[in-house]
Amino acid sequence: MTIAKDFDTRRILITGFYDWRDLGTPPQQTRCRDNPSCRILAKEGLGERGYLGPLAQQLKDWKETYKPQLKLEFALLPVTWEALGSIPRGEFDVIIHLGLGVYDSFHRILVEDGAYNFRQGKDAIGVSRKEKIEAQAPTVLEAPSQVSKGINRALNVQLTKPFKLVRAKARKDNVYLCNSTYYEALQSLEISSYNMKNSHSIKKEAYFLHLPHREGDSDIALANAVFTVIKALID
Repeated sequence: MTIAKDFDTRRILITGFYDWRDLGTPPQQTRCRDNPSCRILAKEGLGERGYLGPLAQQLKDWKETYKPQLKLEFALLPVTWEALGSIPRGEFDVIIHLGLGVYDSFHRILVEDGAYNFRQGKDAIGVSRKEKIEAQAPTVLEAPSQVSKGINRALNVQLTKPFKLVRAKARKDNVYLCNSTYYEALQSLEISSYNMKNSHSIKKEAYFLHLPHREGDSDIALANAVFTVIKALID
């Protein structure tokens, strides 16, 4: 059987975060042990062979089989306020951020819809922030229409039970680094959209998925669910 391949040439970036709690002295900023967004991309950390986690492997296999011209990259970020500025957002058409953020379920995944204009908390190296992200901007930065469409697509996909995808609107109790990361991602879309007003370029997209801890000792079930969501967002 011949597998139909398309000519999707978009540039896709998938990011996760390293651990941020109990990192020792000095802090091991690149430890990949407790944060599922790191493990499903890189198992216990990046070695010479790169991203070998179950989600990264599935995405690479899917790309090679169905979308060989898609440019797919991965990145892991330390949980520091300054690290957010290192994301090369302008180089990608779609960015999907992954982070740990569900603590009362092993099976609920949140897709963030908009971001809150505030950042607060102490990062992995002890730097604190408590401020508006944009001084003169509204309380919530809404997702643009192309992102809303992607979110709706993902919400209509059936995940393997018992996993469930839930929309999470911007909220004042979600103002740590994940929110700040997504706010800056949505900001970059506004700039990109403004610069493309008179062009026919692809409208860029950015998403944030909050993940639960895994149930048991394997990351495979969680990786499978996240893979299904990501495929719906970008396919």
